[in-house]
Amino acid sequence: MHRTDAGQRLVKVDYDVYAEGESVLGWLNSSIMLNGETTDWDAFARKFLQGLSQQFDSIGASVGHVKIMLEAGDNYLAGNLTGLENTLNFRGIAGVEPKPG
Repeated sequence: MHRTDAGQRLVKVDYDVYAEGESVLGWLNSSIMLNGETTDWDAFARKFLQGLSQQFDSIGASVGHVKIMLEAGDNYLAGNLTGLENTLNFRGIAGVEPKPG
């Protein structure tokens, strides 16, 4: 909050190279609402990202960044995958949502 050196060193970007690199990446931005029986959202998120990671690892796919954000009421969980399965990172707790009704 008190640093004064921000913006002192600007990086020159070759936007042609940047655009070429970006064009070979796969993108999916999505919002999905899930509901059903009693659900442990933390376990769901971990199993989901671990499954993706194992699939990527098994075919030798490079991963730039896979993110998941789960919100359950006032609770949230964020998960990140930035390479092989050992790069999985989770923070927060979405918790268990009881069966509706």
